Amino acid sequence: MNGHSFAPASFMDVRITPILEKNGLRVTNSNNYRPIAIATTSSKIVEHAILATFDKQLSTGFWQYGYKIE
Repeated sequence: MNGHSFAPASFMDVRITPILEKNGLRVTNSNNYRPIAIATTSSKIVEHAILATFDKQLSTGFWQYGYKIE
């Protein structure tokens, strides 16, 4: 065993979906949309399994305000 591994390419597949930024904006203007990436179910399952395994090591400190792992 060489210590290297890889994730299948299908785990990296996402579907980009445009979402209207705010209600009331013109739907015909492409600048009023923001993209979100929707991952595959299998990649989300693996992501949650890894997060559950390494939850204690990935905790954030009190000084971090944004993007906290709860």
